[in-house]
Amino acid sequence: MPEILEPFEAQVKQCFLKAYSFLEQVTYPTVFGNRTYEYSLNPVRDGQSDISCVLVIVRDVTPRLDR
Repeated sequence: MPEILEPFEAQVKQCFLKAYSFLEQVTYPTVFGNRTYEYSLNPVRDGQSDISCVLVIVRDVTPRLDR
């Protein structure tokens, strides 16, 4: 699982440090077989325009890809 988490963690750091946004896909083995997930990372600014957190949205896109 480090092959998935290490790049993800690096992207989260880039969101905080440089205000980068990401939209990526990753395929991950599950008990139901391989599933493909799409995730977006977006920096969220506070009242002083500093990045206070990163909004992460993940969704399973496997059914869309199986068509």
